[in-house]
Amino acid sequence: MAYRVPRTIIRRRGFTLIEIMVVVAIIVILIGIVVAVGSYVKGSSQLKQTTTTFAALEGAMQDYLKDNPEPPPTKWFVALKSDAKTAATLETLPGYKNGQILDGYGSPIVYVPSTTVNGTVKGGYFVSPGPDGRMGNAADDKDNLFSKPIAP
Repeated sequence: MAYRVPRTIIRRRGFTLIEIMVVVAIIVILIGIVVAVGSYVKGSSQLKQTTTTFAALEGAMQDYLKDNPEPPPTKWFVALKSDAKTAATLETLPGYKNGQILDGYGSPIVYVPSTTVNGTVKGGYFVSPGPDGRMGNAADDKDNLFSKPIAP
């Protein structure tokens, strides 16, 4: 009579297809979670950088307005850069690149000068195109970010 080895003693030499598919599915789920969290963190850090840049620009503009009674019309960056106090502030901003100031999304920040409406002077403000990087029409402007008005 031949000796037979019981099935429980035989060792397997690899993983089954089901086991490998379960491991791959778990890895895919974990990668999806990491990508989603990373995207959220990136978006919130870009927003935070833009608001921090707005705050620094507002402070630089207030310093500029202490010495100059009229706010700069459209060449605001050149005017702020020419003032010794505000030039140092501008160069320390994280978005200062190649002679212009960028928001957290990489788009240039625009200054809208103060206006007079029905005898009331409305302060100027800074605008960022926001995450989409576009500005100019009403359908696009919902993503734009605005600073607080700067009193003239």
